[in-house]
Amino acid sequence: MKNKPILLVLLLILLSFAPLHKDRIEKPISVDFYLRNGNKILWNELTEQKLAKIDLDVNAGRIKLSKAIFKFETGETLTLIGNGHSWTKIQISFKNQTLEVPSATIKKISEINFSSIALLWSDDSKKAVESKSFRIQMKIGKVKSFGNLPLLDLSFENDAFSDAVIWRSTDENSIQWSDF
Repeated sequence: MKNKPILLVLLLILLSFAPLHKDRIEKPISVDFYLRNGNKILWNELTEQKLAKIDLDVNAGRIKLSKAIFKFETGETLTLIGNGHSWTKIQISFKNQTLEVPSATIKKISEINFSSIALLWSDDSKKAVESKSFRIQMKIGKVKSFGNLPLLDLSFENDAFSDAVIWRSTDENSIQWSDF
């Protein structure tokens, strides 16, 4: 029983360091969709249901997008540019800094499911682009029903694109990653 106070002190010390490492996940707070016919759809109050409806309409061909601009509370802006059939540019910007996904990677991306877009990073930086590394995460593929679509991670490290990884369900309880 003499070790009990020592263990308690060690536990308190370890717990005091827990808040220092904070994983961040940011979902967009607004989006501007630019249609190929020149019209614009603005959503300042995003819900996953609104974005899921757009996902279905875009994937079914009822809506043809030329651009989508997602704004995050942390100040970053994610811009997706397409020609109505495929995506041609993906970039993230903050103030005067812009980082782009290489066109060879973009060519492999089919449909993007807007309701799944998020920025992820894990350090004390308040903004994704200010951290040493961060990811843009999104589900890709045709939305037929809301099942397990592949999840794409577009990673950036030291202010440059580093790699793309795809996560696929292999069965009900497991996933597997591979280079994209």
